[in-house]
Amino acid sequence: MQLSLRLTPLPLSRRSGRGDPLPRMGQLITLTQPDGRSGRGSWAPLGSNPAGTTVTPALPNPWTVPRAKLDRQALEAWIRAIPADAPPSMACLGFALGSALGELDGLWRSPLPPLEPVGLLQEGAAALASLPTLQAQGIRRFKWKVAGAGLAAPEEQRLLTALLAQLPADSELRLDANGLWDPATCRGWLRILEDEPRIRWIEQPLAVDDPMLPELIATHGHRLALDESLANLRLLDVWLHRAMPAYLVLRASQLGDPRRLMDRIAAHPGRLVISTAFEGALARPVLDHLGGLAVASGAPAPGLAVGVAMEPETCWPATAAGSNERVGG
Repeated sequence: MQLSLRLTPLPLSRRSGRGDPLPRMGQLITLTQPDGRSGRGSWAPLGSNPAGTTVTPALPNPWTVPRAKLDRQALEAWIRAIPADAPPSMACLGFALGSALGELDGLWRSPLPPLEPVGLLQEGAAALASLPTLQAQGIRRFKWKVAGAGLAAPEEQRLLTALLAQLPADSELRLDANGLWDPATCRGWLRILEDEPRIRWIEQPLAVDDPMLPELIATHGHRLALDESLANLRLLDVWLHRAMPAYLVLRASQLGDPRRLMDRIAAHPGRLVISTAFEGALARPVLDHLGGLAVASGAPAPGLAVGVAMEPETCWPATAAGSNERVGG
């Protein structure tokens, strides 16, 4: 089947854990069949492409023109050939193309139970002010990034005590150290977790290359999760084949074709947790579907954050200067 391919500049409105705006530029990829049905995907590599820049994903010739024609079988073969350790921009392209093809096939409309959101608290002391706002929305699960606000561990632990004082017994808090702790600091926090069932896990406690990370996971894996250690599919597969109990939190949009992640969720039930990487609303049906599959396999609720984490995308079609079309909801 022949498909037409269109690329459209896609400004992305994002915010950091501190609430700071992080405008970025991506691309809207639209694939259209001869019958007029279209599938869309957003190419949005994390942490790159500042707003105002012109960026284009590295599609192979002859697919580099804004309205190229291509054969679906050839496109599927090219996506399958993306290496498991591909650079982020290439992996994100696989996610965008796989998302668009999946939409054409009706994958993301499959009926799955509604997912419970995770509220992303602001960093540092601002977490105390952001918590009631999220609780007022009925949110019971929260994520708090620690170690990145310039606070000493004792001060952050006092803030943790204050946060826990505001959390009912049926609430859940996930801590994310972003790989910034050393082993001694991590063990100090783990002692706090021993008697606190509302803290689900500490995410990425040590740096990816810290030699103590595998030992820490082997000893305390049921209270730990990995994120930055899973920068590509090759690293994900390495951890999946280790007999360790830690949850693996996936930034799905940075790991290539989402249909390949569906296969891994099925092969490793209960281990994979789907997370956002500030993709924008266009990718949300894909993330919801992956998260629903993971939950159905026995994994915890996905980290599909609300609050300061995700905002709708706005797309300015190249053919209509000055006009704008909102993409997603």
